[in-house]
Amino acid sequence: MSTASTTVATGSDSTSSATTASDNTSLDQVDFLTLLTTQLEYQDPTNPVDNTEMVNQMTNYSMLDEDVQQNEIWNNHQSA
Repeated sequence: MSTASTTVATGSDSTSSATTASDNTSLDQVDFLTLLTTQLEYQDPTNPVDNTEMVNQMTNYSMLDEDVQQNEIWNNHQSA
């Protein structure tokens, strides 16, 4: 069984999460928001994330949300 893990580390603190391949092989909205808020929490105020990078991350979140909505509509359409 394989696992995928993500670690966010800054200074002496680190946050880690592991996902087992048999349980879930992709990140969902909650995982994305958790990673984004963790990144913001540990961001160095004297050297913040580039604005372009933040816009890219928020765009990715928006695209993910639209994909989830489209999948739900598609699944509802097929069920009917």
